[in-house]
Amino acid sequence: MTLSDIAAGLEVTTVQRDRGVVVADDTETPLVDRLRAHENALPCTAAATATLVDAYTAGRSVADTAEEAG
Repeated sequence: MTLSDIAAGLEVTTVQRDRGVVVADDTETPLVDRLRAHENALPCTAAATATLVDAYTAGRSVADTAEEAG
């Protein structure tokens, strides 16, 4: 098997599809409120965790996100 055989059928695109985060929650409760019930198990406050999740799912960098979350 050659490299061309392995690569057969592959295509290069210039656009990446944003698939987002899968959500299986149909409640209207804000994320920070849902996280409060688990705050003791989290490495930071519920508010900081919600900030991290929102920023990561928006595609922001780890450094920017951490700075925002404090």
